[in-house]
Amino acid sequence: MQQATAAAGLQFHADTQRDEQPGFSLRTVVWILASAACYYLATRTAWLLCFPDSKVSLFFPPHAILVSILLLVPTRQWWAYILAAGGSHYFATQQEHWPPLYALQCEAFDAVKAVLTAAGIRMFVKSRFDLISLREAVLFVLIAVIIVPLGTAFWGAAFTISYRFGTDYWVEWRNLGISNGVTVIVLVPVILIGVQQIFGKGFTAAPTRMLESCALAVAILAVGWVAFDRLPAGPNTSPALLYAPVPLLIWAALRFGLGGMSASMLVITMLAIWGTMQRRGPFLTQSA
Repeated sequence: MQQATAAAGLQFHADTQRDEQPGFSLRTVVWILASAACYYLATRTAWLLCFPDSKVSLFFPPHAILVSILLLVPTRQWWAYILAAGGSHYFATQQEHWPPLYALQCEAFDAVKAVLTAAGIRMFVKSRFDLISLREAVLFVLIAVIIVPLGTAFWGAAFTISYRFGTDYWVEWRNLGISNGVTVIVLVPVILIGVQQIFGKGFTAAPTRMLESCALAVAILAVGWVAFDRLPAGPNTSPALLYAPVPLLIWAALRFGLGGMSASMLVITMLAIWGTMQRRGPFLTQSA
């Protein structure tokens, strides 16, 4: 991964000369193993966020992590990162006693989905993500949030139903498409912009800027907790609470750009999902 982060400007595409270098350095092997560990932890996290009576997660961080990794490393190394991610996911599935053939189909499905997404983004998005144009942003959404998730969901829903891990094909198709699309649009920008800020030009900020960012983070956590995780479901839970984080999101966008907005959306999304799963918040107005 260090090959991409060291490249000037941290573009989505890897340096051509680096692609031509044969073999893996020790540091690259370490990055591959670290990526596998991250993918394993993300998989365990995703399983805490599954739809009822389904193997599909409402929010699937492993997909966004693998897509981000493929965007940051040379294409000649994709196979290594994909195998590492698939191996860690398969290990996790066997710990949970999934049928081996079903687990292998999941690895193939996740790999194809990530490769198609990353390849499409590399082909049509050439700017750094924090400097992305409107045209590239639209293409990013079309490819990574709509076309690939909904297209591959036809395959994913089919083998999910065939192994009786779901009850309705179109429900599983919808759940897979939405889950992967939402995960990409919420998490991938955070990862890419974060890596660019940390490795691309170093992280520096004035004390007042740091204080403002900490105040914003505390405010988002507090408002999100009150809006989505504190009040139980019922007629006294106002849907107007959905709008409570909006002023903070505007603050994040105006003062911290796309990176701040993306990070804020990630926090709000996770709080909303977790609150709904705990039968709390404005998404459940009458009963669980």
